[in-house]
Amino acid sequence: MNKRRWLVLFLIMQAGIAGEGSQPPASQSRVFEWTFESQKTYADPFNDVDVDVIFSKDGASWRVPTFWRGGNKWTVRFAPPSPGKYNYRLESTDKSNPDLNGHEGQVTITAYTGTNTLLRHGVLRVSANKRYFEHADGTPFYWLGD
Repeated sequence: MNKRRWLVLFLIMQAGIAGEGSQPPASQSRVFEWTFESQKTYADPFNDVDVDVIFSKDGASWRVPTFWRGGNKWTVRFAPPSPGKYNYRLESTDKSNPDLNGHEGQVTITAYTGTNTLLRHGVLRVSANKRYFEHADGTPFYWLGD
């Protein structure tokens, strides 16, 4: 099953996803990668254009910068903090490029179902009293070294 998941992720990354309805497989607290492709070529992609993906859910939003992957491809990496439907919108500083602006849609994030205790309870954060770390669901984080 795990080999199958990696194969699907690899094929999606190679496809250059930029359309509504196409999405990478993603689960809570795990980083997923999503590649967008542009028909326009930039002489200096590091300085000519900035591309961001804005994810939003339940009033919260995350502006996640992409990185240039080579050629005409930009990739975003995002670790959703909770399961559910996230809206996304692609924006760039080059407003004349329709491939890197205005794409909107939804990404469905599934709950984590694995056995890794570091991922089961969500991302780490500092507790409200700022004295210890805890998981997103409030479970204390105990880290012991051997």
